Amino acid sequence: MPLKPDNPDYQRNLFWLQYAVSAPYAPPIQALVISKTPEMYEKYKILLQMTLFYHMAMNEIAVAARFDKHEPVFFNKEYAADIIQSLSYARVHYNNALSYWNEMVKYKTAAEKYKKIEIDMSFQQDILTRVDDGTLNLERVVTRKLENLDTKAEFFRNP
Repeated sequence: MPLKPDNPDYQRNLFWLQYAVSAPYAPPIQALVISKTPEMYEKYKILLQMTLFYHMAMNEIAVAARFDKHEPVFFNKEYAADIIQSLSYARVHYNNALSYWNEMVKYKTAAEKYKKIEIDMSFQQDILTRVDDGTLNLERVVTRKLENLDTKAEFFRNP
């Protein structure tokens, strides 16, 4: 991603992340981390999928934020139709983020089976820990954003 990403950058990133989710895994000898047992390799695959869905959710939130009107103000009411359309785009992207988050949580749950197996994927392990202790909960964030979209749209619908 460039320093100041634009919508095409996010779309390109999402395309490659979606491609990576459906791509076959490399053999264990070509994996990003050394897997000494089949269980380590299984945990590696689960954590990799979980991370891909996490990044897809974060990308969708970033795209949605570009369409979201964060501070509705009275002098923007003359652009109400365009802003309401923009808010509907934001809703689509927030809902996509929510579905990616739910997929990520499924893989996080699957990774709990291999909790005692240590592999060298600190970023992915950090995501697991933060979801477990509640400091990372994109569902709560996205749900709040979706609720705020209704309030913002109502602000621009009323004269």
